[in-house]
Amino acid sequence: MQNQQRHNILTKMAAWSIQAPVNPHNIMTENPSVPLSKIDGERDVMAEIKCEFQFAFSGNSQASSTQPGANSEVAKKTRFQNPFSYLKQASSSASKDAIDAGSSSAPVEAPSTTSSSSSSSSRHKADYKLPGKLMMTSYRMQFYYHPSMSEGEADAAAFQSLLRRFRILRRVHEYCTVALGTILRVEKSEKHHSLEVETKDHRRFHLSFHGQPEILVKVHELLMSYAFPSSFEYVFAFCHRLPTNMTLHDSTAYAAERRADECLPLQWDWDVYAPQAEWRRQGLLDNPQWRISNINQGYALIPSYPSQLLVPATVPDEVLSEASSFRSIGRIPCVTWVHRGNGASLSRSSQPKIGMSNAISLADEDLVAAIANANAPNQTIHIIDCRPMSSAMANRAKGYGVESSLRYKQATVEFMNIPNIHTMRDSAKKLKHLSLSLTCDNLNWYADVEETKWLYYLRLTLKATLHVVDLMHVQSASVLIHCSHGWDRTSQLVALAQLCLDPYFRTIQGFQVLVEKDFLAFGHPFQMRLANGAKHTGDYSPIFLQFLDCVWQLQQQYPSFFEFNQGLLCLLADELYSCRFGTFLLSTQQEREALRLRDTTTSIWTYLNGYRGVLENRTFVADQVLLPTQSSLLRGVTVWPHVFLRWSAQASAVDIPCANSQVFVDNELRQPSWRLSHSILSLLAELNPPKH
Repeated sequence: MQNQQRHNILTKMAAWSIQAPVNPHNIMTENPSVPLSKIDGERDVMAEIKCEFQFAFSGNSQASSTQPGANSEVAKKTRFQNPFSYLKQASSSASKDAIDAGSSSAPVEAPSTTSSSSSSSSRHKADYKLPGKLMMTSYRMQFYYHPSMSEGEADAAAFQSLLRRFRILRRVHEYCTVALGTILRVEKSEKHHSLEVETKDHRRFHLSFHGQPEILVKVHELLMSYAFPSSFEYVFAFCHRLPTNMTLHDSTAYAAERRADECLPLQWDWDVYAPQAEWRRQGLLDNPQWRISNINQGYALIPSYPSQLLVPATVPDEVLSEASSFRSIGRIPCVTWVHRGNGASLSRSSQPKIGMSNAISLADEDLVAAIANANAPNQTIHIIDCRPMSSAMANRAKGYGVESSLRYKQATVEFMNIPNIHTMRDSAKKLKHLSLSLTCDNLNWYADVEETKWLYYLRLTLKATLHVVDLMHVQSASVLIHCSHGWDRTSQLVALAQLCLDPYFRTIQGFQVLVEKDFLAFGHPFQMRLANGAKHTGDYSPIFLQFLDCVWQLQQQYPSFFEFNQGLLCLLADELYSCRFGTFLLSTQQEREALRLRDTTTSIWTYLNGYRGVLENRTFVADQVLLPTQSSLLRGVTVWPHVFLRWSAQASAVDIPCANSQVFVDNELRQPSWRLSHSILSLLAELNPPKH
């Protein structure tokens, strides 16, 4: 179906849900009294349960004192243990007169970093727990707090003070509403009758069930069952469909069950990337230098690669088969993009199996030479190894390594010094803890951010991107990119280079094609990196989020080069871990086809295309190569607020009204499955000011 037809249908809306999987841990006993606008396929699995919700803030990494040698450890302890207790006590007396006068209490300042550590240690952390009720569905958990549920005026006054002071508590229900797929870990403490929950989108909190040991056990079982289901088919994406009509016409327009013809076809946008259509767009189907190989039909040769490969016309399938045995996981060099102006090709692969014995493969050498010669005879091909040289050399002990120009005579090898997934995971974790600081008066904030090295690694990746762009666009040289397995750093660098070189990939449709082609089709292991529907392991790492961050950096500095605004990137980041859509489930096309995801789950692109009007950038100028100067790009790299500062304390208590309230009005008129979060709405309101 054509895009215009799809767009027309997306002006309607109906709801239908596939039967949710039966879970033996369902302890639902009654309908919850607090209304929850469920999305399609979402079902209650637990009645309301009384509990206490504790925000697990972090202390600042440095003391705010301007004096050298300030005791940062004392400051950390004070800020982590005191906040709610202090606000409770300070606002209790201050609010009494205000409440009597019929006005809200005045904002309360946070405690000074010079407060006594002995005084802070005497205050129990239970003093800043919010009393309320917990609900759980097959898709999410939600905690409700209301002053009427508190035990006294002090609780209510402290809560109101926090509402004014902290950004996360301005959207307290958004913070306390967690898609089960985003849960990273759940720790049960029978001693404290509580659960500690940490999410993949930088939230951390405790749920306390004092005097309810059996409830603690049941809630823990439910969370583990739905966040980490025993069978992959129990992931929520298999229950969810998008309604055809986006508008909620009346109070009866939503129901848990709908007919199949009232919702969007599941197959929509699963074919957003069609290899032959993309090669035709690039003008390669009529190019005698290249041919399409079906050697990987059925994924027999390389399970993590697409079924069709673009390779030099001079290389027969027999050579490809032999070369695959010389590459890690069989991932041979093959072409992903060709420069239309000068013929320079961009190829990708995994590392060769050189080893300590200096093994060789004539087939692999011939394949790399053929890729170089497809541009021009005796052309030099630049092999870009994303890793540090030390890592590449260390891999020789494992039987791998890097190409040598002594064997690959038309090649030069360069190292980009980008660390591995474990380093990236640790860096993101440090930034997460820093962003959860309770206060925002840290005078060393930028220094602390730099110490996490997240921005440094973004700069490394962007610097490598600019180098590839220069090689291909300015020097007309072909490039082969790989790391170890060729599916993490390689996918990032290959995609970012194309984003700069080809303006099509900076359109809304083209960006979808780019992600589908170089992350999904070429086997970026989303299942391992995102841990969707499974407990995280040592392979968990925010590689795709880091790619989105790099795109965000480019989009923020050069907005007119992009057809989409940052809202698209923020929506993608939000849905990355939700398990609501099937796009980012599993790791290879072979696995997705085996589980028939295109026939049983909805594509994330169908959802994003429904908001195309507010995601478009009005200043977009097409048909430009993006050639940033290195100094200006790298100096402008900064923290992505929506991802890393969304739940942080905010510096100002002033509530700035949105310029375009129509965005919020439209949202309330949508079916639950099409509603956006308050954070996204605020962002879109800024990006789409009212027309005069």
